[in-house]
Amino acid sequence: MLNPQEFEIKQWEAEVLIASFLKLTRSGTITWECLEYSPPMLIETDDLFISHELVAKTEYEGIPYLAEVSDTMDVKTGKGHIDLSVTIGDEPESREEALDRYITFFPEKQTVEFVNLLFLMLEDDITNSPAWSAARYSAQRFSPGVATAPLSTLGRNLFEQRQALAFHQICTDEVVRNSLLEEQASAACGPRPQCCCFSGHRPEKLSATESEVRTWLEEKIENAVRDGFTTFISGMSRGVDLWAGVVVLNLKTEGLPIRLVCASPFPGFESGWAKRWKTMYHDLLATADIVVYISPSYSRSCFQKRNRWMVDRSSRLIAVYNGISGGTRNTIDYARKQGCEVIL
Repeated sequence: MLNPQEFEIKQWEAEVLIASFLKLTRSGTITWECLEYSPPMLIETDDLFISHELVAKTEYEGIPYLAEVSDTMDVKTGKGHIDLSVTIGDEPESREEALDRYITFFPEKQTVEFVNLLFLMLEDDITNSPAWSAARYSAQRFSPGVATAPLSTLGRNLFEQRQALAFHQICTDEVVRNSLLEEQASAACGPRPQCCCFSGHRPEKLSATESEVRTWLEEKIENAVRDGFTTFISGMSRGVDLWAGVVVLNLKTEGLPIRLVCASPFPGFESGWAKRWKTMYHDLLATADIVVYISPSYSRSCFQKRNRWMVDRSSRLIAVYNGISGGTRNTIDYARKQGCEVIL
């Protein structure tokens, strides 16, 4: 094991080398050849994660450099980890010489920048940058890490299908991805006659108090349970959606055989909210049976897509409506056209 002084020297060497790699690569002074590449794959161990790896080689002033990269993301948390090591010079003659020529980079900002640059440079050869971005999104959309039900609930067949189709195909083939999304939605929500969703104005547009709305929602949800509804879908907006989600989970805690599906418009939807609403939103995500993100990022149509996604999977809509035109009115109109019962 390195003593503190040796460790400090190694760390300094790594910082100097990564800074040189960044400068020389960006300027085009050195170019990299991809020797090996493993495309994004979904891997199930104790945890679920996606990973892609590459080995690349370059030469500068007659000295070869071999870079080995492993880029991994934990599906449940969305946090990534990069391992980068560089071997300097030709094949070493001994283990001691190999260790002396081997440098492991610490995951500082420059290391991340260099790894991203390396993948981007090699994109024409291995088409990995778009695949990796899509893999991160697809893994969270199609995995139990975000769809929080256990594998046994969603069906292990979905995981096996992903592997059989080759995960990078799912990442790059929109038709395959949409097909699996629909399959996941069906497995998550169950039969349409047993699903109920919610819609309502934001709290500042409501004349009723939070307590009054919650009491009304509890009555309507209990009626729905008596009518045979077992799955309830919340659109996760402030106000009615979040209150309805809380009521569903409270009734579930009391022993009712019901499930909550959180259909959030996009990841980070809650980022600009006040602390109270953020806490409620995150608590629902953590305790819901299923979480689905309808869009990968914000767009002008993401809320309409979210609303239609819920209605298309439900036979009853419980809405708190104050007569003002807007998203709730449009959702009610769409629900009626789709033959979905509306409770006001």
